[in-house]
Amino acid sequence: AGFDENASGNADAWLHNCGSFTSLGTLGGTYGEAHGINDSDVVVGWSHNGAGKRRAYSWTSGGGMVDLGTLSARTDSESIRVNSSNEVVGLVYNFASPPYNRLAFLYLPATAYSLPMGMNSLGTLGGTQSMATDINASGRVVGGAQNGSGNYRPFRWDSGTMTDLGTLGGDSVFPDHRADAVNTSGNIAGRSYTAASAKRAFYWNGTTMSDLGVLTGGTQSWAFGLNDSNVVVGTSDVTGGAFHAFVWDGTNGLRD
Repeated sequence: AGFDENASGNADAWLHNCGSFTSLGTLGGTYGEAHGINDSDVVVGWSHNGAGKRRAYSWTSGGGMVDLGTLSARTDSESIRVNSSNEVVGLVYNFASPPYNRLAFLYLPATAYSLPMGMNSLGTLGGTQSMATDINASGRVVGGAQNGSGNYRPFRWDSGTMTDLGTLGGDSVFPDHRADAVNTSGNIAGRSYTAASAKRAFYWNGTTMSDLGVLTGGTQSWAFGLNDSNVVVGTSDVTGGAFHAFVWDGTNGLRD
């Protein structure tokens, strides 16, 4: 699943299957993006509605694109990932009104985790903002949330409880300080800051956050994906300032 922007600046979310493209349409606007898909071909992302607001959606071949709504006086929302139970995570916010007032959500197609069906707020770590970036098959959610000091921290949410995963020694007021991927075992990858304010990819094994380092000549890295073999992928800068993709398997450091 993905999206395609044309010369006019409009975009169409689509599903590709064995050489054919299926347009997913929009929620009444002219722009839509797809960001997640599960093994049942349920696609999630966001689309403009007829009023020009961004709205999280879930798409199925039988039901088309469904607006998942929003929360707490926020006007916009985005779906980011969907698991095998069709549970969706993302964020609600006010796109036209910085600082956006982001809030992580979990959308449930049926009652689960002592939460009602529909869109639920996951809360924060004591601050005012959060965002959810991934969910595994057992409903464990990860992302980034503000603590009481206004700094973002990577979090894990499990059955109603949000847990601060800590940092690599530093803090950040920016939402790019977060967990980005969680696998079936509950291990997590993402990005954190060192005490020297360097952004670094991390791997969390259930108890400990490890700095994955950088590629040769680099100063910063971050992780985007993690599979069930605990192999992490992401990006790092290299000598000269360009960014290269990396893979990390726990034994040989970052491989360019």
